[in-house]
Amino acid sequence: MGLLDPVLAGVISSTRGLASADLVLQGEHRDADLTGRVRVRGLSTQVDFTRVAYSVPEAVLDVKGNRFRAANVAVFDPEGNRGRLDVELNLQHLSNIAYDVRVAPDRMLVLNTTAQDNDYFYGRVYATGLARIAGDKGQVRMDIAASTDDDSFFAMPLSSKSNISYADFVVFEKPTSVDTLDRVMRKKLSFERKRRQKSADGNRMEIAMALDVRPNVDVELSVSGNTVKARGAGTLNLQINPRSNVFEIYGDYTIREGSYLLSLQNIINKRFTIESGSSIQWTGGPLDAVLDIDAVYKLKASLQPLLQGTLQGTSDKISTDRSVPVECVIHLGDRLSNPTVSFDVHVPASDPETQVLISNALNTPESANMQFLYLLLFNSFLSENNAASSSNIGASVSAATGLEFLSNQLSNLLSMDDYNLVIRYRPKSELTGEEVDFGLSKSLIDDRLIVEVEGNYLIDSKQAVNNSVSNFMGEAYVTYLIDRAGALKLKAFTQTIDRFDENQGLQETGIGIYYKEDFNNFRDLRRRVRERFTNKKRQARRAARRAEKEENENLNK
Repeated sequence: MGLLDPVLAGVISSTRGLASADLVLQGEHRDADLTGRVRVRGLSTQVDFTRVAYSVPEAVLDVKGNRFRAANVAVFDPEGNRGRLDVELNLQHLSNIAYDVRVAPDRMLVLNTTAQDNDYFYGRVYATGLARIAGDKGQVRMDIAASTDDDSFFAMPLSSKSNISYADFVVFEKPTSVDTLDRVMRKKLSFERKRRQKSADGNRMEIAMALDVRPNVDVELSVSGNTVKARGAGTLNLQINPRSNVFEIYGDYTIREGSYLLSLQNIINKRFTIESGSSIQWTGGPLDAVLDIDAVYKLKASLQPLLQGTLQGTSDKISTDRSVPVECVIHLGDRLSNPTVSFDVHVPASDPETQVLISNALNTPESANMQFLYLLLFNSFLSENNAASSSNIGASVSAATGLEFLSNQLSNLLSMDDYNLVIRYRPKSELTGEEVDFGLSKSLIDDRLIVEVEGNYLIDSKQAVNNSVSNFMGEAYVTYLIDRAGALKLKAFTQTIDRFDENQGLQETGIGIYYKEDFNNFRDLRRRVRERFTNKKRQARRAARRAEKEENENLNK
């Protein structure tokens, strides 16, 4: 069956299998007519563009009028997931054989590429839908309409100019080089040249994809040289023609949950949580995507350095020496090719009176930027005296407590990819009390069970909220993802109340079940719920097959 590779050059390769034919040829020259039947066994081939190998255990092709046809043929991916295949080969013109292949995958592997295969996008994607590959030796067109399934991963490693490193409140002696738009275009042109070289002797390919991206897909995108990892929903239409240098995307992608890894000159490496409802909109070129992303990094810090001297005469319920929840917020906007990046600082648990004081202290972009960066570096606000005596953040860093800096570095060293450990000590100063922070976050049971523990101990008892409340404040969250996509989850928590009211310092505990699903009408809701829970059994079988395959490969080694 390897004779199909030259006929479908640029479409499939590595075709193997056995065929037995019972054919009758009648007529001469152009009037020759081929009829009969061909039986195929053990057919396997790989789709070049997607790098996925498929197998057909058995098929029968009916031959009539020089046309080979097979309908409703079972086709399998490498993991044993099944789909349906219809194929037609037209041999009426032997010098230009035409073909028409229609595939209906059912939660099958449809993309299995790496960055080396395609630096526009790559990943490992399972999908359900319809795909048609039709063409001849001169051209081929792929039309794909599909919705994503569980265990999928999709990456678009598009780099762009980063203006974070050039913010006027950050001064680096030797800034490292960053990707510019020119470098991105050079990468694209290099990729296009490689694709043209590979397909110079093959087909001219046009690809049209309509993708219903669901929250069961891990999407990775490079923004401002940093990484966005998200799950969300959207409809994307891709138009690809490598030989004509065309790669366009149209559609909206709304993020349900995700993270933004901020890496600034290897000094700051913080993972921000993306706010639900953030979005990316494509209207053509991949780099012309319009961003509207808010990401939050949560920490705890004392308000005393920020509000020193401004709380005299206010309610005695408020303790500014004790660490309270603080949010560092990044907003990414405008075009992906040159995004705007703005910073802000929120104290969500503060009362209206304190909120006014905080707003006054952060009333300029420069002060908000400085406090934002200082919080990320040292988990502390920068006092007005230190800020006034510092011409740039470098001077502020040198003035910060060395012991606290070392404790932050120790936490980074102790943390690994699969868990995060925090141990931080804040010595007593004129503005803040002596504190110890600790925290641990860990994912278990194949990332389905998430355990998060945080604590804070105020060593100086004089700084406590009141004498009847313990100096210890802590919280623990245990989340179990009943559904891998995170739409249905069970969550239990216990936490010390740190909001600014009479209950501050007391403990509260609770448990709840959360479910979230997007739908157009109640019929669509019932369908999505039914699919979500029936997919769990299929997903378990897929995981078992994958484990068995890996075990067999290890034994063969």
